[in-house]
Amino acid sequence: MSSVKFVLQQTEQELLNIDIKELEVEKDIDDAFERCQKILSQRQRQLKDQLATLCEQKKGRIQAYVESLEGYLDSAASARDFSNHVINHTDLTKFVPLHSTLMQRLKKMSALKVE
Repeated sequence: MSSVKFVLQQTEQELLNIDIKELEVEKDIDDAFERCQKILSQRQRQLKDQLATLCEQKKGRIQAYVESLEGYLDSAASARDFSNHVINHTDLTKFVPLHSTLMQRLKKMSALKVE
């Protein structure tokens, strides 16, 4: 009878040991997943920061390009207005001395490259 009691106690202790081990393994699993989540969150922040930096750089380049185009448009509009003024308010005989100046300006403008 005492051996049966001993086996019973051992069996009950084994059940307790299984419960204890289950709790330990659950904690190990939770700890491992928590570490993974921290690493993933950190990587997510890094990627978002890199994305923001790249977007700001690209926006800056595009803004500079827009400003360049606006400057080109302003220059073209100014040349157009100047030409219209000269054509409308100048005697045609006065164009002869301006011919070389106008041709130089037109050549410069036609040589401009817009990216």
